Amino acid sequence: MHPDIYKADRLPARQNIVFLVNDLKKIPGGYLSDDEMKFIQDKKKALKKEMFCFNRLSHRIFVQFIKEEKDEFIRLENCRKAGDEIVSVLNSQKLTEIIIDDVEGLVPEALALAEGIVLGNYQFLKYKKKNGKQNTLAKIGVFSKKIGTGQIEDLSIITAAVYRCRTFINEPHSHLNTPVFAKELEELAAQSGLKIEVMNKKKIETLKMGGILAVNKASNEPPVFIVMEWNPAGAVNKKPYVFVGKGIVYDSGGMNLKPGDFAENLTTQGIDIPHLPVGTRLRLGPEVELEVTQIGKACHHGCAIKQAVGDCVMPREGIFARVLRGGIIHHNDIIEVLDGPGRDSDLQR
Repeated sequence: MHPDIYKADRLPARQNIVFLVNDLKKIPGGYLSDDEMKFIQDKKKALKKEMFCFNRLSHRIFVQFIKEEKDEFIRLENCRKAGDEIVSVLNSQKLTEIIIDDVEGLVPEALALAEGIVLGNYQFLKYKKKNGKQNTLAKIGVFSKKIGTGQIEDLSIITAAVYRCRTFINEPHSHLNTPVFAKELEELAAQSGLKIEVMNKKKIETLKMGGILAVNKASNEPPVFIVMEWNPAGAVNKKPYVFVGKGIVYDSGGMNLKPGDFAENLTTQGIDIPHLPVGTRLRLGPEVELEVTQIGKACHHGCAIKQAVGDCVMPREGIFARVLRGGIIHHNDIIEVLDGPGRDSDLQR
């Protein structure tokens, strides 16, 4: 759930608040006791802590220091990380709202802290049983004299876009294939006022986009090439910005098969194993001997791989053998054909 980000006009009593400060003395009076102020000073120096949380039973008071860094990008990233730490505490205690008090008017740091809280609240629970354990944080207020509603709206738009991209990436290929991805982007374009063109395979072939077509040969689904445009009224940029993205859908709908995906005990290269006749004896390494007993095995009711890519190599290339002499096999051991019609294919790995 993406939290609602709003500009707060006051600090309500009994509300969860995080004071973002460089100087502890800048925190408004009445929120921390003298003992608590001393505790923060002592522990910050002794333990090098940057974040403190005080439990008021009905609400929490956080004090977040800005870690000193001469490079702004590092300082802001530290603020985002601090936001992630704060939201973890909020959700663990089932709190629903927090207000950031930009005590010293540190605009970039306050917005970065808010960004970290929002992004740390992201979850992908679609396939979890009963939607899993949902985060509780729903609202984030920003109390600042220098931060305007426009900046808060921009932050909300950017973080919502990050949420959407994260969800695209988290979706498995069994759902987010190329046709579904294209449809999702068409809906996004309609919602956002974007111009969109979804090029199908025929158009891609006409434009001679050989790279895309070559990659798509590993897939049973057609490729798409998508162009989205945003042309705002009164645009001031003389040159457009162009962003190129790839990788949301693996290899335009292909599937990444790795050793072990077929539950095989051994994988080989450089030897035409499927064409060895039954009865052929093989030596693996210095001592192990096998005898081929079966070529191929029926795919059991359309296995997960066949359902995903439309084919299964097990009936053609699933080779079975019995152990004639046992031993230890190592990576890159030599495979030698000892007898049978496949004798010419010896000394392979």
